[in-house]
Parts: sequence; structure tokens; C-alpha cells
Amino acid sequence: MTEQELQTAITVLHERGLVLKPRDGRLPRLVSPEATLSRLIELQRSWHEQAVTALGPMRSAIDALGESAVRLATGHLQACTVRGQEQITKVLHDAAYRAREEIVSLHPGAPLPPDVLEDSRLRNQRVLDRGVRMRSVYLKSMVRVPHGQAHVRAMQRAGAEVRLAVVLPLRLIVVDRLLAFTSLRNREGEAVALQLQGPELGDLLHQVFEFCWLSAEPVDGPGPDLPSQAEGPPGMSGRELTIVRMLFEGRKDESIARALGVSVRTLRRLMTDVMQKLGAETRFQAGVRAVKLGLVGEPAMGEASCDAF
Repeated sequence: MTEQELQTAITVLHERGLVLKPRDGRLPRLVSPEATLSRLIELQRSWHEQAVTALGPMRSAIDALGESAVRLATGHLQACTVRGQEQITKVLHDAAYRAREEIVSLHPGAPLPPDVLEDSRLRNQRVLDRGVRMRSVYLKSMVRVPHGQAHVRAMQRAGAEVRLAVVLPLRLIVVDRLLAFTSLRNREGEAVALQLQGPELGDLLHQVFEFCWLSAEPVDGPGPDLPSQAEGPPGMSGRELTIVRMLFEGRKDESIARALGVSVRTLRRLMTDVMQKLGAETRFQAGVRAVKLGLVGEPAMGEASCDAF
């Protein structure tokens, strides 16, 4: 290199504390390896702090734009149908990407297939890594299936809050109280979801979730303010008491089985156990017995009566 290039290089190395200042035209002396490493770390830290300081206003602006974009997109009441598993997966990915504060969800019915749960887990992990809070309520039947239990445990390890319930009213996902998704029935067997957006609808559905969340139990045991088993006749479990109350409401076997995440055959076996514990031979007798025991209230005019059993 030329003399000028050499002097420029020496000046840069000296400014960075990697060589001692040369004297009397001699070549510069290297500092010790330990000092060199310490100086490089100090420089790297300084550059990092400068970059963070410079990017701070930009990050604030980006966060504000992101929040504004979500509110602009969901500012008006709107509902639309999403058809097909591929399209549903796409809109859920988009919604997860737009989340800024919290995603809550209810998961009734039988556990989804392992590949669907894995896709959901990857999507949720990206959300949690961004600092978004995530709370989910599953049916207790979820942890009785190996891949369902593995999914719940993986969600917990990732940082999500999970609880279990005996029964849930509907499949629901609410994003930032602004955007919600729920599943619809389709006679042709096609996956169909209803997308709802707007602050009023979002807040209402979030309240539905909160009600289910408060009445659910942590995965590893009952909640601090909830008994592990509902009160009823000796030996009657919380799930059996739930069956009694849903029957009293006039719900059909298929509806109850779907809410509990079991087959109709399993439900009818459970109902046989319920009848025996109530000391009843018919559903009508079971209804009368349930009212006398205070398990259900007296039906008002227009509500389901005992013969709905």
C-alpha cells in the first residue's frame, strides 16, 4: 500500500483503540488481545445503542401505522363467509399477523387432526414471539387424546395461557376485540367460517370468551375460586351435571355430544349413568328428579320443561 494508505489505516486502528499511537515515525504497536476484544465489544455495544436510538422513532411510527391499519380495516360492522380449509387458514394467518394485543379462542368439539393443530401451533408461536397475549379454552376431552394433550402442553411451553372446560358454546377466535371468527355448519361437509369485524361485535364476543374463561379450570387442576366438581347427587361428576342441564334446556343428543366433544353413542352411555344416579327410569322422571334436587330451576313459560328430557 502507499504511504498515504498506510497512515490512513493506522489512524483508523488508533481511533478504534486497536493500536497504540506510533512515535518518531515507527510502526504502531498492537494492544493486548484482551484489550482488543474489550474494545471491539465496547464499539459493538456503542453502535447497537446508536442504532436503537435512531430506530426508536421509526418503530413508534410503524406500531402506530399498524394499529391504525387494523382499526381502519375493522372500524365498521361487517360479516362475511370464508369457505374452504385453505382459505380459512389464509385469513387466520392474516389475522394473526395483524394482532397487536391479544388473541382469545374457544375450541369445542373433538380435537382437530394433528396436521391442523401443528399449523395452528406454528401460527400461534409467531404471535407469541411478538409479545401478543394468547388465551385459549379447550374441552377436557382434548387432553384425553395424545396429540391433543401434546398440543395443549406445547401451547403452554410457548407462553400461551390454557384452560379446560366441560362444555363450550361455540368455536371462536377474537383478535384485539376487533376481529372474530366462528365456524358454521355445512351440509356438504365443506369447512366454512364466519368472519365478523367491528369494535362492538368484537367486544361482545370477547365477553362471551371471558365468561367461559372464568368458569374453566387450569390444565393442571381446578381454578382457585372453583370447585373441581359441581355439586350434585353423590358420585355425579361435573360433566354429568352439565348433561342434565343441557337436557333440561331441550337440546338434542347430537348438539350435546358436539358440545362435549364425544360421539352420540358415548353420550347415550353417559346419559344411562346419569339416569341411574338420579334414580330415574325415563327422561321425564330424570327431569322431575333434577328439579327436586335443585340441579335445574323451575321452567318458566315458554322455556324447556321436564318433558324435554
